[in-house]
Amino acid sequence: MREGNSVLITERDGQISWPSDKGLCFFDTCLISSRSMYANGKAWELLNAGNITHYASRIFLANRVIATEDGEVATASAT
Repeated sequence: MREGNSVLITERDGQISWPSDKGLCFFDTCLISSRSMYANGKAWELLNAGNITHYASRIFLANRVIATEDGEVATASAT
């Protein structure tokens, strides 16, 4: 995604692995160079991702099975 003088480059699933040439940059300064998203310690499952326009993209993620005190939370994968 690019908006004005800012640019955000991520992996297809929205994460930014360290070390990487990806991140959130403003002019020539990298502001964010690592970003990870987890649900109860488990990585999200990528369902779909793609560019909407030249300055925006959309990423669909689903949780994997999550164990809780009250039982498991089922995966939210599309069927």
